[in-house]
Amino acid sequence: MESNELHFAQAADAAAAGAEPESAPADALSEDTDTADGGTAEGSAADGVQPETKAQKKARKLAEREAGRQQYWAEKRRQRRQRDKNAKRKLREAGLDVRNEERERRNALARRREEELEYAGRLVIDCGWEALMDQREMRSLGLQLQFLYAANLRAARPLQLHCTGFGGRLAAVMATRHNFDGWKLNRDSRSYMDVFDPKDLVYLTSEASTVLTEIDPTKCYIIGGLVDHNKHKGVTFEQAQRQGIATAQLPIGDNITLNSRKVLAVNHVGEILLHFAATHDWAAAFEAVIPQRKGLERKHPQPHDDAADPDAADHPAETLPPPPADEPTVPTCEPTVPGAEATVDDERHSAGDDAQRDPSTTLAAQPSTPVAVPAAASVSLT
Repeated sequence: MESNELHFAQAADAAAAGAEPESAPADALSEDTDTADGGTAEGSAADGVQPETKAQKKARKLAEREAGRQQYWAEKRRQRRQRDKNAKRKLREAGLDVRNEERERRNALARRREEELEYAGRLVIDCGWEALMDQREMRSLGLQLQFLYAANLRAARPLQLHCTGFGGRLAAVMATRHNFDGWKLNRDSRSYMDVFDPKDLVYLTSEASTVLTEIDPTKCYIIGGLVDHNKHKGVTFEQAQRQGIATAQLPIGDNITLNSRKVLAVNHVGEILLHFAATHDWAAAFEAVIPQRKGLERKHPQPHDDAADPDAADHPAETLPPPPADEPTVPTCEPTVPGAEATVDDERHSAGDDAQRDPSTTLAAQPSTPVAVPAAASVSLT
């Protein structure tokens, strides 16, 4: 260290005198560098900077890869939005933006004021089943309520929606929905037995023996706000029986068949009621709402309209003209030889349509007694 200081002092004196400084030895420079840096690994450890471990390096690479993936898909979404925007602009310029007209119609329905609404009836969502659901099922119920509210908002004849027993975890879940406080939804923490007249209540449950045929605007139809994947079967029906209120089920068995169970989601039941209020057709309402994965089939298919078939006029039904009234009946030949029945039947089947087109084939099996066949008979056989 002292030799280095002496060398640098000599170099400073030589610089002051205008002479060329002597270059420092390589080993001295390397020693100074190591000393200035505080050593190699020992100096880094002394400064508190730990080297990156394999786990940290792997985590860093994963984070970089995830950030790159997010950036890639963000760019893809931006490009897709731009393409959709350009396509809509071209449709508007060509006057073919049908989707925009439908959207405007639905938005106009959603913007209706309370006094402009013509309610088809009252629909109550019983939200008092929080104890039977976990947090995931509560979020699913909140999503179903959101779907039902959106469908009811744009329905031609909406239902007056009520949520009874509302509060707790469901209220916290719904608070995260956009503008939930502005929803046209009546919320009450009390039970429906305390809010409405029990004589007007009808609990919709699949275990009920009564089948719903019409929507009575004076009644309050209740849907159990329970998402349990059929773990608590029949609890809503048992509760309605204890409370002494009426029960009913949708006419599913009278109109359609399902390959799965008849338990439907909250929004499905509400949307079926909305469709029936507008069309008064249960089968059409089921087909419009129930998912195809349930294997829905209509029990009473709609009759085929020949007038709507453009090929019906080109291919009329072929009918044979009736035989004349004075045409004699040709007797059939019954074989009398044992075992001849199979032979005669085989020959008739092998002949096929030729036996009908050629009268002589049929007459060959007749008795030897001659029978007069008029000319009209040959026409009726062709």
